[in-house]
Amino acid sequence: MNLKDALKCDFKDEEKVKEFKKFMSKVEWFKDKEVTQENMEKLMIAVRKKHKIRISYICPASELSYGFMIRNDENNAWIETIYAMSMFEGFAKSILVMYAFKVKGVKFKTGEK
Repeated sequence: MNLKDALKCDFKDEEKVKEFKKFMSKVEWFKDKEVTQENMEKLMIAVRKKHKIRISYICPASELSYGFMIRNDENNAWIETIYAMSMFEGFAKSILVMYAFKVKGVKFKTGEK
């Protein structure tokens, strides 16, 4: 699995979720941590303080999904919006976007340099 596959992962399929969690556990920010909602929430606080990046808002995108907008606080720029069927999926995929953007230098829809 790569970043693109992870962001498109269908969380309705338990095998895909297991593969996703295995991929997430290889991310530097999750070394020696289980991929749980609680750990993701703690990580979000640390990432915001250290890297100045955060989920700006979470809102219903439909009756079955949520939108998670990720923003760079350094310049108030939008980075990406993740759509997810659950809060767990949204937090997990948002963390991957944040990690890829801040640590790996991946550019998403912003065109930021």
